Amino acid sequence: MAQEDEFGPACPIPQVYQPHERVEQLKELLNDPEQQRQRINIMALIRMYESGELGPLTIGPTIWLCDGKIMDKSLIKENGIPNIPKGSVVWLEGIGMQMMQGHLQ
Repeated sequence: MAQEDEFGPACPIPQVYQPHERVEQLKELLNDPEQQRQRINIMALIRMYESGELGPLTIGPTIWLCDGKIMDKSLIKENGIPNIPKGSVVWLEGIGMQMMQGHLQ
């Protein structure tokens, strides 16, 4: 008789970025010439993490920032794509985005 396979979770130990770790990463991005357009969003995130408005970054919903402010959920359409004002700078803050950034560097 064949033995049944046991499956575990895809991510057995969820990754968590503590606010101080994330602030350090964001401060490094401020020195990256390719990120200068995002400066307003990066500075807003640093301020939110340092003030405690944002806690540890873990698996959960993505936060959308537009021009340094958290986007109002009413701007996000049913298909999940936000209605972004022309010329605005948008940043997605979520664990998936940070994991991707880590692999691209």
